[in-house]
Amino acid sequence: MVKERFYVEEMRIERFRKLKDVELKFGKKITVVSGQNGVGKSNILSLLCSCSGTSKLKTYNNKNFQPEFYEYFILDKSEIAKDKDSKYGVFVNFKYSCEGGNPYVFTKSLTLKDDTETHGHVRIIPRTTNKYDKNISVLQAQQDVKRITKTGAAARVPIASQFVSLARLFPIGEANPKVTELHSRIKYNSISIVKKYRDWYNYVLPDSISEDEDTFIKLEKNLLESDSLALKLKNTPLEGQSIGQDNLGNIITSLINFYIISENEDYNGGILCIDEMDVSLHPDAQLRLFELLDIVSEELALQIIISSHSLTVIEKLLNNRKKSPDDYELIYLKNASMPYPTEILSIHHIKADLYMENYSVSPPVKVYFEDPNTQIIHKMLIDAAERLGMDTKLVADVEEIALALGKATLLKMNEQDQYFSSVCIILDGDGKYDGNYPNMYDHLQNEVKGSAQSSRAFNILTLPGHFPPEFYMYRIIYQYCENQEQHMRFWRSMDTVPDLTAYTVDRVKEHCISKVDLQKNSKINIFKSTDLQDYMIRFCEKTGILKDYYENNISELEKYINAYKEKIYILNSKNVAEKVY
Repeated sequence: MVKERFYVEEMRIERFRKLKDVELKFGKKITVVSGQNGVGKSNILSLLCSCSGTSKLKTYNNKNFQPEFYEYFILDKSEIAKDKDSKYGVFVNFKYSCEGGNPYVFTKSLTLKDDTETHGHVRIIPRTTNKYDKNISVLQAQQDVKRITKTGAAARVPIASQFVSLARLFPIGEANPKVTELHSRIKYNSISIVKKYRDWYNYVLPDSISEDEDTFIKLEKNLLESDSLALKLKNTPLEGQSIGQDNLGNIITSLINFYIISENEDYNGGILCIDEMDVSLHPDAQLRLFELLDIVSEELALQIIISSHSLTVIEKLLNNRKKSPDDYELIYLKNASMPYPTEILSIHHIKADLYMENYSVSPPVKVYFEDPNTQIIHKMLIDAAERLGMDTKLVADVEEIALALGKATLLKMNEQDQYFSSVCIILDGDGKYDGNYPNMYDHLQNEVKGSAQSSRAFNILTLPGHFPPEFYMYRIIYQYCENQEQHMRFWRSMDTVPDLTAYTVDRVKEHCISKVDLQKNSKINIFKSTDLQDYMIRFCEKTGILKDYYENNISELEKYINAYKEKIYILNSKNVAEKVY
């Protein structure tokens, strides 16, 4: 276990080619960078690798853990702008942590240097800066970083780093390969390392390499000036490997490189960037590869950044992110002409963007209510939220449909008919329960303790509280009448509006509260009088009592409104995405 770590925390791009004014966050374990072609995914990965690396540790073929941007992309001299408005500005924030010490965040500025005469290309130089900490000078920032990294002001952060570019690989048979069997006494050909390679490869593509294979083969691709480790596959000559098999071998080789150095005292974790991770892999293999990378990121203290178009990979990442948001991050870039990361991360939204460059406005999302009173309470809640200054704007229009089917029927229809997964269903407050409903008499003034345990499908929402609409309204009105001194401001305000002056506590008790003889064993049917329901609805709508009620319990209303907005957003994105097929 490493005692100190460096993490890439954030990249801020003021300007780099098409990327302008962009902030990108990175997870501690795995970050997926996605988006349509041409949004700069590969550039982002290469920029990251340009500010980290070390020459102290070596790969299996004695190369530095130090990728160079120019090895994968060409920087032209014309990109070294001198005027402020055109000058590139890329800044990467690193976080340093160690046992027993406080975390320290510092910034590297990626600057361009014209080395075409001496090295034949433009280079990227990472320079320590105080860009985001003006409380210290540049000199102080450089001294602090030097103390931690033991490197100069214009040096990489000493993290073993590798860039694997799968999109630029050829099938082995087309790359003029040279195959060399490696001597068994070479240190990285040990039994444990060969076993690691075999186990990791077979984890992704099961039963591909026999347990009897115990000697590495070195594959040199002359066409690409690259090489990798390999073990013979069952029933497949090396030259006949598919692109997917070969790409997986390159990824496993990179993991082996980190495994070899992981016991070195200078090892403090690593950064692995994989461009187009999913190239030519079946969705099941993509999922297995992601799971392998997740395991290895923990085992080898790796921060892994991958680019991918795979919905399988993106959905897996989003599920992991829900459980551990610090460890996993998705950067989804939109708008190829001037890319930016979307803040709305749902698999349906992303699917729609990946498959549809342009699509028409989606039809309204249908919202089904358990009964007409459910719909009435919902509208009152929206009105109260707006009057309290909440944002109730939806991403799509809705079509409201009030039914009279009952909770059980709606839940059964939602389970058995796929159509209902595309609509929002709003149940009464007691829709949170499958039984053991809170007793109305016991909770006329007392709050319900605890919460319902019944889980519901993602498209189902229940009204606030724990009761049907009739008792929901009656209970609030009852509390305002019985505790009129506490609600004096509300009652006195009735007298300032001509149409509301008749609503005094005494009159409301006479026309509403006294109409119900609530007992311990009472059922909801005692509230079914049409006159009583009409009176309660009219009173709540005209007086705006819910606005007053939720002023002192605003979190409950916010929770409902936000849940409603989220469900409409998810359903709209899902419905749009499903148009693709």
